[in-house]
Amino acid sequence: MNEKTKIFLVPGAIVVAGIIIAVAVLYSGGAIDMKSQTAQVGEGFAALKSLKAVNSEDHILGNASAKVKIVTFSDMDCPYCQRFNATIKEILDVYGDKIAVVYRHFPLTMLHPNAEKEAEATECAAKLGGNGGFWNYFDEYEAEIVAGKAFSEDLLLDVAASVGLDRGSFTACLQSDEPGKLVKEDADNAEEIGITGTPFSVILSNNKPVDTIEGAYPIEAVKEKLDQYIK
Repeated sequence: MNEKTKIFLVPGAIVVAGIIIAVAVLYSGGAIDMKSQTAQVGEGFAALKSLKAVNSEDHILGNASAKVKIVTFSDMDCPYCQRFNATIKEILDVYGDKIAVVYRHFPLTMLHPNAEKEAEATECAAKLGGNGGFWNYFDEYEAEIVAGKAFSEDLLLDVAASVGLDRGSFTACLQSDEPGKLVKEDADNAEEIGITGTPFSVILSNNKPVDTIEGAYPIEAVKEKLDQYIK
């Protein structure tokens, strides 16, 4: 091969490599470094033994007493997480009281600098309105962002008021250290497990990790996993 031929082949190889990487990211649901995640979770889910047990302080959709639960680590500013949130609603429609979904925070602030504050806002909603308050706020805020609203402190407060939370109490909560500590607790647990991207979900059966969902997969792919555990 002569030097001129090499010169033309190198850019083409770079383009092809870029396309392969882009496709891989798309189908992984946008999670970062999926190969690293798989290696860290390990055969037999050994790393998942560090997963914090589901408890009464968690944010739960569905039947909290269900045999099968999905614990999802998510980032409120992550578009792939927003896509998977829609899948979660389909999961609940399909399985009803046979399943519960548990939401945990993992704001990737290097990519999404506003995600941590958004997560803290949902914790304030939970403090003032319980589990229902958390989910009402979560859904309304996500709807505003999907509709094109930009992050701002005013938006956080406006959403709180729109779902019936006291604006003054909500503001005081946001200015305190409490919600940040709760978000950090989830994020620290995610890092302990070895999670590096969002969304990352752990399937529990009888409160034991049995499988993972690494990315924003559609309902059909998630059903293939869940049907093994939900009879």
